[in-house]
Amino acid sequence: MIYAGFVEHSAYVLLGIGYLVGAVGWVVAYRMSRATLVTDFAIVAGDRADDRLMGWTQVVDSFTHQLEHGERYVFLYRTLQGDTARFQVEVPNAQVPAFKQLVARYTARTSDPAYERAYG
Repeated sequence: MIYAGFVEHSAYVLLGIGYLVGAVGWVVAYRMSRATLVTDFAIVAGDRADDRLMGWTQVVDSFTHQLEHGERYVFLYRTLQGDTARFQVEVPNAQVPAFKQLVARYTARTSDPAYERAYG
């Protein structure tokens, strides 16, 4: 009897621990899915919008806005249909210098002379 009561009680404890671990895992996965991924080829924003992938070779122009907690980078890029679209990424203060280097490296080779004449 004592053994059966102990096993039943420990099953509830394990079930509660399992729910807690599952909830923590869900929160971590949610935060990771909201993160913006920057690769050598593209930027992928994780905010579940449809057009949240921009290749570095598509960038025609970029500029920044200063925020309290970092900077907002705005990229103008050409879509596959040839239209111009806008892509925004908010970068925290701690990551601004590294992101600025990436932007300089990848957008220097993709500038469009027509945009430079019009907006430069």
